[in-house]
Amino acid sequence: MTQQVKRAYRKNRRATIFLVLAVVVAAAVAIPLASGAPDKTYTLSTSPLELCTGEQTTLTITLTNTAKTATLGSAEVTLPGVVVPVPGSASEGTLSGQVIRLENLELAAARGSAPGGSVTVTVDVDAPADGSGGITAVVKQANSFNDNQGDEANAFSNPTFQTLVVAGCTGTISGIVFNDVDE
Repeated sequence: MTQQVKRAYRKNRRATIFLVLAVVVAAAVAIPLASGAPDKTYTLSTSPLELCTGEQTTLTITLTNTAKTATLGSAEVTLPGVVVPVPGSASEGTLSGQVIRLENLELAAARGSAPGGSVTVTVDVDAPADGSGGITAVVKQANSFNDNQGDEANAFSNPTFQTLVVAGCTGTISGIVFNDVDE
């Protein structure tokens, strides 16, 4: 083997070793970030957000697990004081006062571009007076809130919550109707 061939071989070997080390270091940083190791996140959406004073409305609340690794086990969703839930009207969980308690959900974590598990709850509410207030939630990885470790144990981080607005929706329509019969 000539000196020139030996130098080229050594140079390529060093470059290959350097490339392998760079890939290992990049994987050591990227894999924990991609897996979402410490993040426990979720979204909470509500529809409708505007209610009419003096009317009964069915609220639809959807809770979706957006964590990369953690299963969402339980949630307590609190409705604002501007609405009065109709007893026994929650389609899922247990309704007690302003709180809808959901247990044993086992909502799977999000994987890649696939969304995580979700649950949709409907509840009938009365809107006795004008006002506004936010829906809030406490969400945990545990399947119940009876884990004796306080509200912070297994807790998911809270998203920005939506606000319900209750306002008068009455109005009148007036004017002249023109019927162009002969076009």
